[in-house]
Amino acid sequence: MSGEMPEMSPERPSFKREVDFGSWDELVVARERLLTEGWDVREHGDAEAGVRGFAAYKPGEEPTWLRWPVYGRVLQAVVKVCSSWEEFVRELQFRADEDMDKSDAHSEGQVGFVTYGRAAVSGHSEVFRLPIPLLTEGGPPARAALIAILLRSKHPGREGLEGLASSQVSRERSPGT
Repeated sequence: MSGEMPEMSPERPSFKREVDFGSWDELVVARERLLTEGWDVREHGDAEAGVRGFAAYKPGEEPTWLRWPVYGRVLQAVVKVCSSWEEFVRELQFRADEDMDKSDAHSEGQVGFVTYGRAAVSGHSEVFRLPIPLLTEGGPPARAALIAILLRSKHPGREGLEGLASSQVSRERSPGT
């Protein structure tokens, strides 16, 4: 899977109309057509379900979710809340070569990730979450371990961490700082 899947809003809006597409290209073509017809079209996906898409709104019309199930179908999420930051890092490390995305549950005070290792075969995604207090209580060792594994994974947050790490290195090498 390429690109980052947009997060759903915390309210998880429901749509009376959902239209599935067979590819990202077909979805983008439909989006462009709706834009020319005066629809308000916004990115809207569900990472846990393995769905990328757009929400389309127009006065007098039913809100519509244009979606592409990346793995051929909408996935069922299997959620595990980790009991320690070490467990969370182990789960992330074990799945570092799999496609993954963010899966935070801010309203529940949790950070997390979703993996798609066998999603096309099983029809399930695996979601791992960690209560924020457990991460913050781990202090610098927890953050360092998490950053180290994220830098080696397919997690979408990796790019931001790489930028952060390279700017830190350049600051350390700059004379006078």
